[in-house]
Amino acid sequence: MELRRFRYFIATAEELHVGRAAERLGIAQPALSQQIKVLEAALGVRLFHRIRRGIELTDAGTAFLPEVRAAVAQADKAVEIARGTGRGELGKIEIGYVGSAMMEPHLPRLIGLFRQRYPAIELRLTKMAVTAQLEALKDARLDIGFIRATAFEADKRLRREIFSRARLAAAVPASTAARLDRQTTLAALAEDPFIVLQDTNEEGFFAQTTIARCHAAGFKPRIVLRVGEVSSLIGLVASGQGVGLVPDLMSALAMPNVCFRALPELHMPIELYLVSRADTRSLAVKNMLEISKDVVSAGSSQV
Repeated sequence: MELRRFRYFIATAEELHVGRAAERLGIAQPALSQQIKVLEAALGVRLFHRIRRGIELTDAGTAFLPEVRAAVAQADKAVEIARGTGRGELGKIEIGYVGSAMMEPHLPRLIGLFRQRYPAIELRLTKMAVTAQLEALKDARLDIGFIRATAFEADKRLRREIFSRARLAAAVPASTAARLDRQTTLAALAEDPFIVLQDTNEEGFFAQTTIARCHAAGFKPRIVLRVGEVSSLIGLVASGQGVGLVPDLMSALAMPNVCFRALPELHMPIELYLVSRADTRSLAVKNMLEISKDVVSAGSSQV
């Protein structure tokens, strides 16, 4: 049955007057009467009784009306969903991210800007390990991933670009800061116990980076503790358990007995990559990728 006849029936049932319903619908009265008869014939029941003042619904018509309203509303909703999705204004995006990505301003800024422009799109963010993200991207279970990695395997199914850069800083107890201020080199920490961020969601990225930077400075760090969260690392530094290398943005977190120091050996940035499927057809995902370029560009201009 054609939806237009359902709409004709609804207007006629609400007006209970064929002339007024025809005027409301913008069609001729005889044409509306004919369409109602066609609908009744298709259903095999009468929907209206003629009375002296006009028409009234039959029992079948009264029962039919709420169902037809629901059917038309659902059809209208389906049309809007299809159109909105086609415009990239509806749908959902599955996003994976490593834990430290939220410590930098770029990713929260991207999420905020995207939600402002496309509030009807559902964003699902899941903290995931690097390898899990890459596999989920390849299997189309993930649309976008934010990862850190020391190396990428070439894969034509994936597209990657640098999303943000951050630098490391040495987090040290206040008693160590004076010594570090005099020597201003990572080698000054060669005898200190090290605490490393061994977040499984980073695939050991920060632990590997800490070890590599210390080796480059001419010593092997004496690792005494491995923790899963940067906040735990800083808390242990505050209690005098050791020193550690953390993203320099953490220096904004004021904590008693913790000092942050930028050192020459830590000047080389660490990258956060945005990874997506090269063959994505989702306009919503493409819109997010476009907004990410604005975020990256704005971030670069502030450096």
